[in-house]
Amino acid sequence: MLLDPVASAGDVGDPAQQSVVVDLLPLRGQTPGVIGTGHPLGLEPLDGTERTTPADRRQRAVQQRAHCRSRQQAMAAHVIGSHHDILAHLAGSRGGERQALPDRLSGMTLRSSPGSRSLGWFAATSFSEALGDQMARSLAPIIVVSMFGAGTATIGLLHSLGLGMFLLLSIPLGHLGDRLSRPITMKTTSTVLRMVVLALALLAWALDRLEGSAGIMILLGLMAVIGIADVAFTTGRGIAVPRLVPLDQIRSAMGTVHTTAQIGTVLAPLALTALLAVAVPPLAWVAVILAYLMSVLSQGRYRGIDIPAGDSSGQRRGRRVPLKDGISHLLSEPTLRRVTASSALYNAAVMAANTLLPVIALTELGLSPAAFAAIGGAGAVAGVIGAASASRITARHGLRRVRIGAALAAGSGVLLVLLLTVRDGLLPGPAVLWLGAFSAVSGVCTSVSAVAGADLIARFTPGEKLGAVAGAQRTATMGIMPVSALLIGLLGTLLGTTLATSVWLGLTLAAAVPCFRLPTR
Repeated sequence: MLLDPVASAGDVGDPAQQSVVVDLLPLRGQTPGVIGTGHPLGLEPLDGTERTTPADRRQRAVQQRAHCRSRQQAMAAHVIGSHHDILAHLAGSRGGERQALPDRLSGMTLRSSPGSRSLGWFAATSFSEALGDQMARSLAPIIVVSMFGAGTATIGLLHSLGLGMFLLLSIPLGHLGDRLSRPITMKTTSTVLRMVVLALALLAWALDRLEGSAGIMILLGLMAVIGIADVAFTTGRGIAVPRLVPLDQIRSAMGTVHTTAQIGTVLAPLALTALLAVAVPPLAWVAVILAYLMSVLSQGRYRGIDIPAGDSSGQRRGRRVPLKDGISHLLSEPTLRRVTASSALYNAAVMAANTLLPVIALTELGLSPAAFAAIGGAGAVAGVIGAASASRITARHGLRRVRIGAALAAGSGVLLVLLLTVRDGLLPGPAVLWLGAFSAVSGVCTSVSAVAGADLIARFTPGEKLGAVAGAQRTATMGIMPVSALLIGLLGTLLGTTLATSVWLGLTLAAAVPCFRLPTR
């Protein structure tokens, strides 16, 4: 909670206040002096020397004591008034939410943190969103293959639609978020939009409209809308977090949010497997809609964040920021520029892994689908552990060391995969164990890299540009992912997986280079 530590000097234009804002010791030659109650002292300047009678000196001593008492009373009144404001503020807070207190000197509203309970609901929202998004994205290829017999091109298009929206819409939606300054409304609207399009797709299936080329177009449109809504939701979350917690707690808060999101990502395949065992794939959309409904309900539990940026009267003061301002600020601020370059290279490596690893594991090494799924599960569980410990690791070792260490450690895991592609049996033991080790190391490193430095945009960006700068950063870090998947897939097809894996290793290690000049904290 933010309190006003400066005692109020009162309104110096008020005659009642002027009687206590005075000089106790007038300069030589001043006549008469005014102290406390405003009575003149009997000072008689004579030859530049102030002379007083004993009676005047006694009167002056009495008036000084009265003045001191009046100052003490004024200070006591200020402190009592402050305590009264605080008690009223605490009594008026409900459910962990605290109203903003006005500064007694400036009259401006001081924003305070909504508290740990609101952060808990914020994390619950991330869990529900991750659960729903992961189930929706996993269901789409299952439906398009099982019901329409689509090939790899259609599946690739389904996967690229979501990431492609980050490339196209991160900057404009970031600027829109800054202008509206209503991040919770932005998040809730995006979630409700996903619920609506899923319900329409479910209705189309019930009416036997989800078939043939029309059915494929419906699924493509569904994934496109989910991708757009995901960009809007992520934009709103980036604007909301600095309002939810103090600046020095953003990294810890993002660790909590990322941990709960990872848990949702881990549970989504398990829930989907159980649903598909008893129902046809389209009916699983009901579970996705319920997950999004949980998100909407949890978003209604934290308040006081969705307020337009402005003064205490709530009037908006945000100016219209040109689209290029977010990009120019991102490029001109050295720390943000270096973190963005490192994250873009690392995400390119992640998409290289997603493209190459299924081919290497299932085709070249001959692993079963169940074994490959277990490898992915090990990485997801490791990601939860990494997200939960990332804030403490960064606080102990510093931002620069953590980001460099994560890139180098992830590179060592990719090196294991490269050795497996060079020659069968080059590494001792079953290949599934080495791929599991890579997946676990990669899961920890990816989560730690995502949380470390999560507070940098809030620290180095003016409040009215948060959405624009974050959107520019996501355009680079998320937009490069579909491009990387396309190029790495093409390279693997033309020149083989060994060379493509070497490029994957190079991208992973290159992510450490921009971090050598990052700040330690």
